[in-house]
Amino acid sequence: MESELNNVLNEFRQIKGVEVAVVATRDGVNIASTSAAGVDLYAISAMTAVILGAAEMMYSQALDDRAEHVSVECEHGTVFITGICSKAVLGVTTANSMVLGQVIYEIKQLAEKLAPVMPEKFKIG
Repeated sequence: MESELNNVLNEFRQIKGVEVAVVATRDGVNIASTSAAGVDLYAISAMTAVILGAAEMMYSQALDDRAEHVSVECEHGTVFITGICSKAVLGVTTANSMVLGQVIYEIKQLAEKLAPVMPEKFKIG
């Protein structure tokens, strides 16, 4: 299953402008990831879980709602984070050259592709 996850992530990373893609547990443990050399994927996995968790807490406290995804615009790109299932999150970084609507569409498609190939211990239940 983990090789299937890596295959899906590596295919996604071929999209021009996608720089990093990580799948992590809700507590930040790296499950699968892809990026250019020199990127600390374990640190990115941990931060991905923390950022989504903080956004979910903020939304639940302030708006009695649940965060679907989080995006952070940076000087040279954007970070997108979303849940895949109840136990895993997806984090993606993109270059500024990507169109926001395209990125959101591609990430939703990726999350749908990842859900069925997640290891059983990370699936809903």
